[in-house]
Amino acid sequence: MSEFSERWLNRLMAVIAGLNWLFLILGSVTALIQFPGSAWPAMILAGIYVVAFQLLPRRLLLMPIWREGAAVIATGLTAAAMSFTGSFQSSFLLLAITPVMLAALFGGYRLGFATAGLSAGILIAVSVPMQQISYSGLGSWLGLLLLVAATFGLARRLILEAMDHVEALTEITAETGARLEQLENTNVLLTKLVALTGSDELSAATVGEASLNTIRSAVPFDGAEMFMLTNDQLVLVATSGTASEYSTTISIKTPLLRTIGELHLFTSRPLTDRQLEVVDELLASTAVSFTNIAMLEEIAANAIRDERLRVARELHDGLGPGLASLGLAIDVAAMGSRGALEDQLVSLRSSVTDLVTDMRSAVEDLRTDPNSSTLSAIRRELIGATPPAKISLAETELIPPDRRDNITAIALEAIRNARTHNSVAEIAVTGHINGTRGHIRIEDAGVGFDPAAPHEGRFGIVGMHERAEAAGATVRIESTPETGTTVIIEWEPQ
Repeated sequence: MSEFSERWLNRLMAVIAGLNWLFLILGSVTALIQFPGSAWPAMILAGIYVVAFQLLPRRLLLMPIWREGAAVIATGLTAAAMSFTGSFQSSFLLLAITPVMLAALFGGYRLGFATAGLSAGILIAVSVPMQQISYSGLGSWLGLLLLVAATFGLARRLILEAMDHVEALTEITAETGARLEQLENTNVLLTKLVALTGSDELSAATVGEASLNTIRSAVPFDGAEMFMLTNDQLVLVATSGTASEYSTTISIKTPLLRTIGELHLFTSRPLTDRQLEVVDELLASTAVSFTNIAMLEEIAANAIRDERLRVARELHDGLGPGLASLGLAIDVAAMGSRGALEDQLVSLRSSVTDLVTDMRSAVEDLRTDPNSSTLSAIRRELIGATPPAKISLAETELIPPDRRDNITAIALEAIRNARTHNSVAEIAVTGHINGTRGHIRIEDAGVGFDPAAPHEGRFGIVGMHERAEAAGATVRIESTPETGTTVIIEWEPQ
């Protein structure tokens, strides 16, 4: 439990000080009337207590040794004042209660009860020699002091608990305010981000070309290549001129010295140290731009991943059970049908089964990490495949993320088609993947088909060509009936 705050300390001290002055005035007036001969010593003792309390620095009462010392001195002064003015019938009786109030409020039950006992003890010690002891009065006085100690000890506890609640609410309010401020700042940043997404500042190619033009004006060169580091791969974003005799590689680093790209400069003579310093200075803004682009790509990748998982859940939890129910209903209808209707229902059931298979494949694709390699995706697809598959596909460098998804999807679609229409012969996957350049060949010895013939209701081939166009790749399908099918995917640097 926390101690009193400055505000509460001042409030409590003001209340006790006010009571002290009130009880001093009442006690003094009454003592002058009842005990004119001995009133003045009692008034002086009581006055010393009240004035000393008024001058006591407030913060000292928060220290146990000062608090306990003040309680002892106040108790002695008020008990002595009572002994001069009728002991247990003294007019300063109310004033003698305030030290117990003080002790209980600032020290709790223990100090409050101890001060009450001390007050009664001092009064007894003073009254016995003066033959002013009254045991009935003593009992009433001690009971009153204990009641005051218990009451103000409880008041202390309630006040401190209320303060703890206020502090907790203040912390919650502060956290809520900080959270709202963070959300407001996030909203501002997102608004700016939306405004920037359509600008050239977030195009790596535009930034690279502008950087090369700026560098050329300061350090002439014959040729240059600028790369940006994306997913731990250097991706070519801008070129200028042609290669020449001397090649210099300069790292593009952020202010925190993290490499974010590389610049290859081709010159007819070696660059001087001063020219290298100039290039480094000019690349500072390029590093910041590349960092912004990388962060945007990371944000986009996270958003795409979350959306892929959401769509996968909806397909699995929504469309999946619906298709399963539809298939069951067709099975029930087929059992009670005959002739042409039964054949149509069996054909429809086969289509539903194919649709369920395609949906499960789509869900698996959506749940697959889009940053995984094309080769690993193909291997996962062919684990335990029937018919068996032979993979002779080399991958020396990952395909850039902006092309990888579509190229991988084309390969997986071709493999699934081969597995669907080839029940015996082995499927062969060959080729080579070298980042921005590569080719993949998927062959099967299945039933084959005529690629030029229309295939109503079958959108796999159309989708493969659409994905190839989006990825800047080409897809060729070579097939004739009864001889199998070969799908060739090829792509070059854009």
